[in-house]
Amino acid sequence: MQHLTTDVLIVGGGLAGLRAAIAGADLGLRVLVISKTQPALDNSTAVAEGHISGAVGGITAEEYLSRLEEKSGGHADRVLQRVLAYETAAVIAELRNRFGVDYAMRRGVVVVPGSYPWRGLGITRPLIEHAHTKGVEFLSPVCAGDLLTVDGRCAGVTGLDLASGETIAIRARSTVLCGGGHAGIYPRHDNRGRTTGDCVAMAMRAGARVRDLAFVHFHGLGFAEGQEPFDAANLGSAFRKGELRLADGTPARRSDLPHVWEERATSRERDDERFDAFLDLTAVDWQSEAFARIRDLVLPDFPVESEPVRVSPLAHYTTGGIAIDQQGATSIPHLYAAGECTGGVFGAGRPGGAALVDCLVFGRRAGYEAARLARASDAEPPGAEVTPWNLTGPDDPTPLLEEARAYLWNYASVADCLDGLEVCRTRLAELAAAGLSSMPGSPAQWLAWNELRSVTAIGARMIQEKLQAGA
Repeated sequence: MQHLTTDVLIVGGGLAGLRAAIAGADLGLRVLVISKTQPALDNSTAVAEGHISGAVGGITAEEYLSRLEEKSGGHADRVLQRVLAYETAAVIAELRNRFGVDYAMRRGVVVVPGSYPWRGLGITRPLIEHAHTKGVEFLSPVCAGDLLTVDGRCAGVTGLDLASGETIAIRARSTVLCGGGHAGIYPRHDNRGRTTGDCVAMAMRAGARVRDLAFVHFHGLGFAEGQEPFDAANLGSAFRKGELRLADGTPARRSDLPHVWEERATSRERDDERFDAFLDLTAVDWQSEAFARIRDLVLPDFPVESEPVRVSPLAHYTTGGIAIDQQGATSIPHLYAAGECTGGVFGAGRPGGAALVDCLVFGRRAGYEAARLARASDAEPPGAEVTPWNLTGPDDPTPLLEEARAYLWNYASVADCLDGLEVCRTRLAELAAAGLSSMPGSPAQWLAWNELRSVTAIGARMIQEKLQAGA
């Protein structure tokens, strides 16, 4: 078992975590970033489109605030939205002036150059390089398991070194959760980095307030075949010209699909393919440079030149999560959060490109406030008793995890009905009970066990919110 101590602990190595880490290091404190995947690379920021929206390129802060309010459906925290709107210009300018990020400015957006699928690396790489120059330490692959709490305040986290299987206890004066959203609670999604909402679930277990978990946003159609998640709209005109058919061969228009999904969601019977269709792309010139790259990365073993490709909606972004104030503080003292694991900034929806600027604005704020509090705190963070994780059991929770994700996809995803939500809630409770009693015997099995905790807890809260909204 490893015991580590730091001033500021950051959980998550994406854009929010990197910006929070730099803010903490700016105050001269020890900052440690842990991530269950490779920081700055294997996360949703790295494969983002590279578009960052905000009050730039002729758009005023008030105009951008109006866009935020319009997309939120009245569910967002207006204080958080005003902070975001009025700080976008500063954090975007800082990308170039301080971190050397190259971008082109358009009306209301900046575009960072890059090639599929790593368009976001033009943002994350300069920030992690800067973080290294500031003395920020990085530790991966480490998965956070639970918050350490002492007398009601956060005192760090416990987790598992996924390479060695050792339990890690990290004491920290302040902790910032930046572990991303929970689109990965579904089997069909376009996120990287196993985004199963671990930070949200960990905060919930410790008693933190959360909000708006029912709001999940889906890409209209993406490949359900292949090795990588892919939004089929990236095929451009080829995607629009491809012939779309339902599983029974019936031709379909893209505009008809929401109605089709609503009809299919009324069935209480499990059908993992209920939201599937087939897109005939055999007429695409797959030998062209642009499409050949997509084929090689996404569909290397599928005969795309001769057979229609299975497609479905893809979970893309979650706007709910841990409730924060304008400084990124949660309802638990000494615990902060930023990025997609938080709720309140966007409510029911967000403008395109707003996810990245949210990470920058609230990552900077949360990191700074966490460091400021840490600097004013006791000489060392309070201790807490830690029991090592036991990896000597015979159980592999992976099938339970996959079944939980399948149930959420069936009954609480693209479309849902009240009867189906009750079926799903009951099954999630059964899977959670079975999972908690299981004894994983390897780091990979423990990771599945921990993600099962996250998926079932977030799924249950999501269903509760959906049922309350539909009552």
